[in-house]
Amino acid sequence: MWRADLDKEGQEWRTPISEEVREALDRIIKQRQEIGSAFLFARPNDPTRPIGKELAYAWFRKAEKLAQLEHRRHGGFHQIRRLWATARKHLPMKALAAAGGWQQTDSLLTCYQHVDADTLLEVVTQPAPVRRIRA
Repeated sequence: MWRADLDKEGQEWRTPISEEVREALDRIIKQRQEIGSAFLFARPNDPTRPIGKELAYAWFRKAEKLAQLEHRRHGGFHQIRRLWATARKHLPMKALAAAGGWQQTDSLLTCYQHVDADTLLEVVTQPAPVRRIRA
């Protein structure tokens, strides 16, 4: 769940998660032994408050270095959202937008989904059969 008070447009989002994600979250919750509502990414010096975007980005950069990945200019978390959206472009647009936290599909289409060579090839080589409409 993404709370409305944390969303830039005041929208609350509820999205199902996979079993794999649920298991990972359960492991973290059990490890921390916290009861009730707790932040998944709490501030190291104050677990009653979530981390800020600056610390989240710093952790992201550290993870890139640990994974020995080259830092991409203008990358950050949006590159992950772009990859996520592009990998699901074959799914219904409205469902994709709802699962990804987009209220409208405009920015999803213009900023997040990208055309790739495999999809272009599929478009030109795999047409769907067309039914004739009789007048």
